[in-house]
Formats: sequence, C-alpha cells, structure tokens
Amino acid sequence: MPKMNIGSQEIFLIIVCPELANPKDVTYWILLIIENLITCLALVHVTRLIRAFGRTSLFHKNLVRLSQAILVIFYPNVLARVIITSYEVGILAHDGSYLSNVLTSCACLVRVWTTNLMILYFPSVIIERIFASNHITDYEKLPRPWICRAVIPFVYATSIFTATSQMLGYTNDVIVSILVNGLFLISCIACITLFRRDSAKLRDLNHNLILMYQTIVVAVNVVIGSSLFTLTTTVLVNYSQWSPIAYVLTNTSFTTSFYLIALVYMVALDEVRIRFLLP
Repeated sequence: MPKMNIGSQEIFLIIVCPELANPKDVTYWILLIIENLITCLALVHVTRLIRAFGRTSLFHKNLVRLSQAILVIFYPNVLARVIITSYEVGILAHDGSYLSNVLTSCACLVRVWTTNLMILYFPSVIIERIFASNHITDYEKLPRPWICRAVIPFVYATSIFTATSQMLGYTNDVIVSILVNGLFLISCIACITLFRRDSAKLRDLNHNLILMYQTIVVAVNVVIGSSLFTLTTTVLVNYSQWSPIAYVLTNTSFTTSFYLIALVYMVALDEVRIRFLLP
C-alpha cells in the first residue's frame, strides 16, 4: 500500500495503485477505457435521476431527499478518480513533491469518503423505512423532514470519520471489507423485507419489484468490489504485473455499482425502459 507524508503525518493511499501503469499493458488501458465509459454513462444518468427525483410523486419525499443526498457525491467522486488516475499513469509526479502529495491525498480521501457514503445508502434507507413503518397510517400525508435532517448529517459524518480513520492507518483493510460485506448484505435483506411488508399499505408503486432488483444487483456489485479490494490490497499488490489491473478492476466494480443504482431507479421512474427489469 503506497504511503505519503504531508508534514509529519503519514497518509495511507488505500485505493491508489503503488505501481506506475505500463504504457504497453493493453489489458490495463482497455479496462481503464471501460471504466471511463461507465463513468460517463453514470454522470448522464445520475444528473437525469436527480432531476427526476425532484418532480416525482412515486416515492416519499424523505426517501427522495436521502437518494439525492447520496447521488450528488458522485460528482466529487469522479473528479477524485481523475486525479488518482493521473497519479497512477505518471502525469502527477511521484517525486514526493508537496503539491502532488496534497492533490493525491485529498483525491484519495474524497474517493474513500464517497465510497463509504454509497455503502451507507441502504442503512439510511432502512432507518427512513422504519419511521415509515411506525407511522404507517399518516406517513404519506405528513412529510416529517426532520428524519432526513437527522439521517443525512449522521451518514455524512460517519463516512468522513471512517474514511479518515482508514487513511490514517487506524483500521485493518481485510476486517473492514468483511464488515462492509456483512453490513451490506444484511441491509439489502432488511430493505427488501421492509418494502415488501409495507408496500401494500404505502403508496402503490407501479414498479415495486424494481427495489428488489436494485438491492440484489447492488449487493452483488459491492460484495465483488469489496472482495476485489481485499484481494488487491493484501495479495496482488505484491505482484507488480497484476497490481494496476487489479486496482482498475476494483474501481470499475464500484463505478458499475453506482451506475446500476441510478439505472434501476431510472427504470422505476419511467425515465428509461429496460424490458427485463420490469415486473
């Protein structure tokens, strides 16, 4: 795992490849192009989805606000990835210059923070749905914005705290990945259960099964991404020929996961028509 020093503080770049990309490694560059194409598609759909959420009456306003608060972090996430890629391919200097260290460290922090925030999306939805279940008789009529005002800052603060702890070396990557996988699978199961239990009592959703598709698809992607991250940072990082490819695969997996969140919601809101996703 690469490290940087800013002043007397040692920073662990946990999602940055320690090896410079080989200009002749065709596989690496193909994977990087695929990641960038998925990122461009995600940018288009995330922008459309944020706007679509603002005018929909299909979902409760608290769920809409939570989703929008998570979606907007994709923009700084993309910028951070561009800076990290510049470092990995040698555009940003590896000579230990202060500017290069600060840019790369900040980009890494943003990337880890936004990834953690995305992982906390379903736990935050579960909190919102628990309130919906407890106030099932009038939840659709009363907005109760205080729920979002409490949940969103808590999720943001938690993700920033965990990202900072990871980069300062206070956590074990393997243990964190295992906990993330477990948390996300439990959250997905709980999310499906809550929606299935309350869907008959809450507003009729035309594409109710979309939520099940979403949780399953995203769970698979996050588990794959976390597993790749663990494998990359513990095993493949020791092999210079595999390290760059492993890192770009991990990033592609997380980008795909974010894109699928947006795509499945777009289908639910009739912004995109994909036949096999429709119930």
